[in-house]
Amino acid sequence: MEIAPGHVIAGKYRLVKILGTGATGTVWRAMQLGLERPVAIKLLHEHIASREDAKARFEREARVAASLAHPSSVAVLDFGDDAGQLYFVMELVEGETLRSRLQKGALPLDQAITIVRQIAQALAAAHRLRLVHRDIKPENVILPEDEPEEPAKVVDFGLAFVVDPVDQPMLGRMTHDGSVVGTPAYMSPEQVRGASMGPPSDVYSLGCVFYELIAGKPPFSGSVGEIFARHAYAPAIPLRQLPLAQPPPVAIDDLIQSMLSKSATSRPSAARIVHLLGAYVRPSADRIGRASLPVIERDGRVLSRPWVEEEPAGQGGISVGVLGAVDPELSLALATARITLVPWTASTPGAERVVWLAGGAEERAAELAAAGKIVVASLPRRDAALLPALIRAGVADAIATPIDTDDLARRLWRAERLAGEAG
Repeated sequence: MEIAPGHVIAGKYRLVKILGTGATGTVWRAMQLGLERPVAIKLLHEHIASREDAKARFEREARVAASLAHPSSVAVLDFGDDAGQLYFVMELVEGETLRSRLQKGALPLDQAITIVRQIAQALAAAHRLRLVHRDIKPENVILPEDEPEEPAKVVDFGLAFVVDPVDQPMLGRMTHDGSVVGTPAYMSPEQVRGASMGPPSDVYSLGCVFYELIAGKPPFSGSVGEIFARHAYAPAIPLRQLPLAQPPPVAIDDLIQSMLSKSATSRPSAARIVHLLGAYVRPSADRIGRASLPVIERDGRVLSRPWVEEEPAGQGGISVGVLGAVDPELSLALATARITLVPWTASTPGAERVVWLAGGAEERAAELAAAGKIVVASLPRRDAALLPALIRAGVADAIATPIDTDDLARRLWRAERLAGEAG
């Protein structure tokens, strides 16, 4: 069947022009006959239309998109099969993609915050349905044209799945665990490993987008392999360390860092992001971006002492003494942050100025502090009552377990800076 402008699908939709082409289908601008309204219609590619898996995925994409009802998601109007040609019809959103906007450079801070909040609202609605998008990126966000009051739209739920497919099997996952799907620059650590994913994976991807909107580039670049390794192990450089013309407030930078945590459980929910960014969205333009965010809740943080700045740009690595067992993967992750862990024992104490009590060595805190060491302790959440005693013993900072690698790296760098100032 020849598909060209003027062709009528299902006797109802006259094709006008191609809006875009993807791996599975082509999106056309069309006119709905009778109602004479413009719509967008997605047609499954002819060369894969005979594959049952492709047809199932295409139908599922339509059902997933139709299950959402939110101003920042695209409404699905119709779905069908026209003599073997699968299609689904959506509202037509006139505008440019966020990727196209980014080609002009980083966005003003107030615009970046507004757009990210709108995306987070759509994700919060999807996550309430247990839907995980899995491919949040600038190409999948449309900014309505000449409609400043209209929110950004999140499109392409073709990779989405339901976290618990038992209740809604027709929307269940279409790939097996161990597969890698998504776009490398925006994939979460669990995504690059092919592990199970949930809503926090979307939050991580949104954090990558937020970072790019402000910095003009995503947090990690390089070959696909290098990007994957950095997502899995390397903390993103805080935005305040970049030479930006309009650096974000510290609270915004901290929020983005929490969204980019390697630990899925340490990331804020999409609904929480909406709430936090609400402090920056005001009707009056002169107030946008000037309010102070409330304190960001970070599950991995027990004690926070902002005595020093973050890791200085361009500085070499540091060595940190460690007491207790450390997971090899955590050691590798810290190594990417230029932190080398050196075993510390009573018989062979090292010269390191900072010592991390990785667990089971709390009784050594006072001894190490008395020796002039800056002590960072891991503290199981269930043992939070020990915190006052650790502080009295001279512990400078503490972090709850399970460990958030990004947070631990920042704390160890801060402790090293403090040791340098004290010495």
